[in-house]
Amino acid sequence: PPTDPAPSPKAPRRPPTYDELAARPGPLDALTRNSDDIPANAPPDVVGVLGEFPRFQFPKAASAHWMAQTADGRLLAVPSGGAVALYDARTGYPVRTLVGDGIQRAFRPAFSWDGARLAAGAEGGTVSVWDVATGREELVLRVHATSAWSVAFDAAGKRIVSTDAGGTLKVWDATTGAPVTSFEAHANGCNHIAFRPDGKRLATASLDGTCKIWDAETWAEVRTLRGDKTFAAVAWARDRTRLAA
Repeated sequence: PPTDPAPSPKAPRRPPTYDELAARPGPLDALTRNSDDIPANAPPDVVGVLGEFPRFQFPKAASAHWMAQTADGRLLAVPSGGAVALYDARTGYPVRTLVGDGIQRAFRPAFSWDGARLAAGAEGGTVSVWDVATGREELVLRVHATSAWSVAFDAAGKRIVSTDAGGTLKVWDATTGAPVTSFEAHANGCNHIAFRPDGKRLATASLDGTCKIWDAETWAEVRTLRGDKTFAAVAWARDRTRLAA
């Protein structure tokens, strides 16, 4: 008996190139600084504020840096001079300001995976760790010879990794602050680090034009990815098979 022909699968659509993606219009393309919409104490490089005033107000006029968000999206952490301001990410209202001992300028912060703790490096090589619920500074690690640019908690929250403007990587016990290991990861400053979701690999992005992947148990170098420019940030896909830098 006659049967219906098997449906022919459609050819997959060609993914857009980087140039095609860059040419597409974006919602922020036409955004320009407007003094009526931006608080007077916002840094000069801010061109817009999400939400209605007084949401996401800066605690004071100070240098900002890369932001961080809890895994559940509930809190947003924004460096502001020598402190880190915490906001309710949905409403934009401030939760508290985390102040460190002697910090002149805080850099890119990082939450633990459960959102209970936050760490941030600073000028002068200090790394501070706070209890998010109380705002209490739990650890102060004065260890890097240059500014500590990036920090990260491992998946279990037992270790903290920090990197600096000279390319040094240091690993710490997240409870006691005791050193675990330290080595020269890059020939130039390390801008950003990120653990793979399973915690078994760490990726580092550097000014030396490389992105490296490290075994998070032995700290042996697994792979070096090279580019023709410096790397400012790095992120893992949730399925652990891809890395963007």
